[in-house]
Amino acid sequence: PRFAAYDENHLNHVLTEHVVDENDVVICSFYKTGTHWLKKILLEIMAHHELTKNVPRFQTLDLSQRNISNLDTMPVTQPIDGYPRVYHNHLHFDDFNRVKDIHQKAKLIYITRNPKDVAISMHDMLINLPIVQYDGDHATSVEMFLNGFTPCGDFWDHVKGWNDVFTRGEYNMLWLYYEDLLADPLEYIQMIVKHIGLANDGLS
Repeated sequence: PRFAAYDENHLNHVLTEHVVDENDVVICSFYKTGTHWLKKILLEIMAHHELTKNVPRFQTLDLSQRNISNLDTMPVTQPIDGYPRVYHNHLHFDDFNRVKDIHQKAKLIYITRNPKDVAISMHDMLINLPIVQYDGDHATSVEMFLNGFTPCGDFWDHVKGWNDVFTRGEYNMLWLYYEDLLADPLEYIQMIVKHIGLANDGLS
């Protein structure tokens, strides 16, 4: 089962009206795989790059949540033509693919992580999230994770769905592993900078 955030009304009415533009940067990920860390890295890159450092802020949105307004009606900061939005989603690709249009040159980034660490991190998140009212132990959480009973559905289905798209080369997608980014941040940050269309020598 999917978390309540992924209701059919949101998927059928909000997503289907959204357009992923050519220069949008979209983080695609399962829960607890480094989403907010990667978003922070992206925003720091833009805050220290010659082309974007004087921009007061970038609009950051969560495309997965049902409680946000239709993105077409939200104020979007467009400081330069190249970088109007940075946002993330936790959707499986078959749900994300309900988006009205995904530009072939949009900057998609998928980040994933060792599933053992995902399972433990998700347990800690659920225990500390009052709205969920979860009180299971680690063993119960791991069992639920292995059977796909998570707020984001089945981990392996999520990774496989996005990996199939990546392998086919359907979109402009960068594939990242949390562990690689942690082990060699400079190399992978340079890779991210290139992927989103900024030159490495523009960083200050």
